Amino acid sequence: MEKFSTWRDKGTGISPFMPNEFPLQQQIQFQKQQRSKISYIQTQIKIFGLYILKSILFSIKFPIFIISSLIYYLFPIKVVLKFILLVLFSFNNVNVSVDGVKRTKTDQILQNQPNLGDIIIINYISPLDGLIIHLISNVYHWKVIKLYIPDSIGRLHQYSIWEFINFSFNSKQKGKLIDEKDLSKLDLSTSINFFLLEGTASNNKAILPFIITPQIVNLLNQTSQPIKSIIVKFQPNYYTLPIPNLYSKVYYLFEILSNLSSSNFIKVKIYNINNERKDVINKVKQSFQENNLSIISDNLDIDEKSKFIHYYLNYDLIESKKKK
Repeated sequence: MEKFSTWRDKGTGISPFMPNEFPLQQQIQFQKQQRSKISYIQTQIKIFGLYILKSILFSIKFPIFIISSLIYYLFPIKVVLKFILLVLFSFNNVNVSVDGVKRTKTDQILQNQPNLGDIIIINYISPLDGLIIHLISNVYHWKVIKLYIPDSIGRLHQYSIWEFINFSFNSKQKGKLIDEKDLSKLDLSTSINFFLLEGTASNNKAILPFIITPQIVNLLNQTSQPIKSIIVKFQPNYYTLPIPNLYSKVYYLFEILSNLSSSNFIKVKIYNINNERKDVINKVKQSFQENNLSIISDNLDIDEKSKFIHYYLNYDLIESKKKK
């Protein structure tokens, strides 16, 4: 959309902050564009039918989701998590691969999946990231998974999976602040440590500029812990949430529990960065690029995203004021 071209990367043409609308929202927008009364009515009927069908599916799945989530929270059984993702959220499969390892060597792939003590730099695309992370990790309990996300000035905040979900819907709900002096003293050996250095979610079409401080660089260059990068992609792409307060948790849950698409999948690609200690960040960026996630301009950072969100959510009001 031209009205949001200010936030389009000039080199790639990608708009990394632009949300992907859910099918129901797409139909509503399409209806607004209809000039013919007949087309308008036909679209209205289609929207009504789609809403009824999705509501029925939601009413069936929602009680099961509540029970499954409670079981998973109290007794973090991976089978229950897999049931939530594959059955309730309708993902057909979770495909995990490791750079340099053949798909047939399943034992090696399993060994290279996230383990205790690993430091992993991963892309940030949705509230579901934390659940996907736990599913592919070689640990039983979600409590040992820690997510570190920098704010706009580089301060690291630590999140659990559940705190991360809340943060994805409301970026004001920050996690525990990690003091710069304490960063080098963190005991990373007893947890799996995921660093989401973009600081905020994208629409999974590019990698946002990393927020990197000298302390983070020193941690990555000097640690003796294994370092990996992980690229997560999934379909449908409207599960991504680049604008945190665009949808409520309830509506987002309604959409994913009532999803009617049949081509749903999760793809995870793992890279070992252990042999590149002095060039970690560049090697990580290279791994993202190899998986068709472009590195975009440094201008499209977390501060610019805040401006985009304000403009996107208040577009009609802003434009009407300009015309006065």
